Amino acid sequence: GGTVGFDSTVTTTNGGNIIVSNTGTLTIDGAITAAGVFDQDASGAVSLNAGITAGSTIDIDGAATLGAAISLNATGTTTLAAVTGASNSLDIINAAALNGAVDGVTTLTIGGLANINGTTVSSTGNQSYQGAVILGQDTTLTGTNVTFASTIDSQSGELNDLIVNASGETSFGGIIGNTDRISALTTDAAGRTRI
Repeated sequence: GGTVGFDSTVTTTNGGNIIVSNTGTLTIDGAITAAGVFDQDASGAVSLNAGITAGSTIDIDGAATLGAAISLNATGTTTLAAVTGASNSLDIINAAALNGAVDGVTTLTIGGLANINGTTVSSTGNQSYQGAVILGQDTTLTGTNVTFASTIDSQSGELNDLIVNASGETSFGGIIGNTDRISALTTDAAGRTRI
């Protein structure tokens, strides 16, 4: 359809899915809990003003703008296209696939495997990658403190660069390029690097 709005809380049970095909803007003002998948499978924009919980996966194909601090909690992978943070935080509880640029978030936390397929992630505060990171292309991360708790690899069969512009500290807690090596690693001279 065209414009779609969820004005209040929406909950499904018994494995129920929520699937939205919008050509206009999808506005989410109430918290969503889907027992199955939450799938926004069209190119329409998404105004994300409340969090989403899903018993399977969360898939948002349209460009999303955050209107509040947002938590996305899927048992499986949360997949996002471009994200405009508008000075709000983004917390992805488990695995994530970032398929577009992430810009203007205050903080970004990814609790599981992070597939970074967009070229840039920019935050005014900290970025925390608590699971393994896979680079789908050359990637630049910009923030205050950027923390990697686990391994960093290129996508299988690729050689991708990683640039980290952290004004505070860049911390590496796992092996870099152990499975699929990266082409180059650059950290910001203005910050500290902890390996």
